Amino acid sequence: MQASAEFRQEKHELDAVLASGIFNRAPNLALLLRYICARYFEGAADQIKEYNIAVEALGRPADFDQKRDSIVRVEAHRLRKRLREYYEAEGADHAIRIEIPSGQYAPRFQAAQPPSPSLIDVTLVTQDEVAANGTGELQPGGMSLAPSPAQIIAPEPAPRAPGHGARNALIALALLLAGAGSWALWLRPKETAGKLSGIAPVAASPANPRDVRILVGHLGPDYTDRQGRVWQSDRYFQGGSVFESHDHPIYGTREPRIYQSRREGAFSYDIPLPPGDYELRLHFAETLYGEDNVAGGGESSRVFNVWINDREALHEFDVIAEAGASTADVRAFKDITPAADGKL
Repeated sequence: MQASAEFRQEKHELDAVLASGIFNRAPNLALLLRYICARYFEGAADQIKEYNIAVEALGRPADFDQKRDSIVRVEAHRLRKRLREYYEAEGADHAIRIEIPSGQYAPRFQAAQPPSPSLIDVTLVTQDEVAANGTGELQPGGMSLAPSPAQIIAPEPAPRAPGHGARNALIALALLLAGAGSWALWLRPKETAGKLSGIAPVAASPANPRDVRILVGHLGPDYTDRQGRVWQSDRYFQGGSVFESHDHPIYGTREPRIYQSRREGAFSYDIPLPPGDYELRLHFAETLYGEDNVAGGGESSRVFNVWINDREALHEFDVIAEAGASTADVRAFKDITPAADGKL
């Protein structure tokens, strides 16, 4: 067993990560990292278990049931992601890196590896060299581009939480079927669908009679936005509760109105559609949790899944982690077709 006093470099790296600010909006991740590293320094890495983390680090009660509550798995997955992002940017030059292997909770302190060569290196070959060795394809200007073989690395799969339903699902969601606010939904037929530009609403385009726009959580009259597009009141839903606040500020959009009503809880939609290919856009905004919002909290306050026709489209999605509190966030899904019953 290594004495605690000998972990000088490791403790210095932990302090550097915690002081970097990457956990400013994610206090649970800081608590988790502090706990597992403290147990590691004490020589008790074999005691870093899901139950211990939940009760001793995250404040869950003694009757915590890991089969019903996936908080530790969710937070560990987010911590791995945050550490990877840190070492790809601010911490890229650190001599030691903190890693948490997939499927485990005990940390590892790894010496940084030398930078790997580019996945695709391009060699410039002069015209004379091409003539001499007969390789490459001559390009305009007397140069040949000879790319080296590309290495493809598969990403680490994210852990699945048990069950197919949403957990604490938000929706300030606008539903836009383009052929989909705060949940809004917009569906548009594929042949007319445009490309998203950041998180702002899509530029004005001619209305299509097959477009479906649903202002989720809004039970009043239909809403016409600044570009003359009509958003229908909420419909085709089952389950969940609705809330609406027209004065809640929404950042990152010129159409805050479509993010100021929401449906939350466990719910589903069955939207009838004519046959065809559609693009689905889900507009999210977290208007309850997060800094300056009534419930406070931060990242991981609300984590949920989205399923489209029995296929998971978003896994353990966290709007605050992706965009921030009270900020518009859009997710687009192409090649969407109605199910056998003619519904999405």
